[in-house]
Amino acid sequence: MAKQTMEEKVKGLLDAKDVVFDHTEGNTHFFMGKQHSNGVNDPYVITAEIREKELDWECSCKAFEFADTCKHIECAKELLIRLELRTEYDARLTSNEDKHYHDDDEVVTKIKIESDDD
Repeated sequence: MAKQTMEEKVKGLLDAKDVVFDHTEGNTHFFMGKQHSNGVNDPYVITAEIREKELDWECSCKAFEFADTCKHIECAKELLIRLELRTEYDARLTSNEDKHYHDDDEVVTKIKIESDDD
C-alpha cells in the first residue's frame, strides 16, 4: 500500500469531518481534530492566532511537536479558506487575559448595569 500524500490525508480527514471549525475568540480561531490512537476520545485542539503579518498555527497532536505543521493544521488551513474566516489582525479584539486580568487572574474590570424599569 502506497503512503498517502498530505493532500490525500487532508481530504480524507475533511471528508470524514474529523477536523472541524469550533469557534473564534478575539484574534484566534479554534478547530477540533478527532484522535484516532489507542481509543483516546479527547480531541486535538488546533489554533490559528492572527498576528499583524501572519497566522501562528499550533496543534496539540504529537506530530506537531516534531514538525512545523501536521495534517490537522493543513485541514484547518483548508477550512479557513472554505469558511472564509477572517485572517486580518484586529487590534480592537484582545483576549480577556490582555483586557481584564492581571497575572494572578484577579478581575480588574467591573460593569454595573442599572435598569430604568425600576
